[in-house]
Amino acid sequence: GVVSGLRVGWDLRESEHPTLAVSNEDGRWLNLALLLRHPAFSSEESLARVTWSAQAWTLAPWSKARGFAHHALSIRYSGGYGTGGSTSRRLFVAGGLPEQDVFTSVLDGTFVGSGYLRGYPTGLTRGDQEHLLTAEYRLPLANFLRGLLTIPFYLDRLTAAAFADYGAAMAHEFDPGELRLGIGGELRLSFTLAYFLPATLRLGIAQGLSRDGELQTYLLAGNVF
Repeated sequence: GVVSGLRVGWDLRESEHPTLAVSNEDGRWLNLALLLRHPAFSSEESLARVTWSAQAWTLAPWSKARGFAHHALSIRYSGGYGTGGSTSRRLFVAGGLPEQDVFTSVLDGTFVGSGYLRGYPTGLTRGDQEHLLTAEYRLPLANFLRGLLTIPFYLDRLTAAAFADYGAAMAHEFDPGELRLGIGGELRLSFTLAYFLPATLRLGIAQGLSRDGELQTYLLAGNVF
């Protein structure tokens, strides 16, 4: 059918990213968005959904010590609440990372971003609201910053991250018992292909510590929040 609507958003971002940093080392990002679908907008579906996120970056307290330069912390809370929509599906889905064809994704620039509950099956929980808290500790491993002759492949840097994801999607009332916790780590290799396609390969391992949790290993092309 026909689905159309109105979306209004507000976004505030201020951050600091030094040249050799693993990620932003200072700053914050706030985001709020409202989506409305209604027959008044020629839509066959009616719904109202509000989503939000708050994120902060900071250097690790020991980052000034020798050997710990550019060690950074990042934390993000995102969520949403809605009503209406199709009776055959929920407004929010929370779960593990989706399957991906890495090579095609790099060429197309269709990367896997944040907002997943690593260590759990894809699309595990569904509902009218979602809450996800993610924290990462990031550190540099090697700066390559070079290519080979004129081959259109430029290695940037290798970094690592330890993470924890805590959240779920749920129906109707908020239930803390539905929240799941996953932990793990990633190696991240950033590079540029064909002189203008930046990408990051993420090799990770994740373990879900709550019910339905599983041990996962994965390789994907994705952005880092």
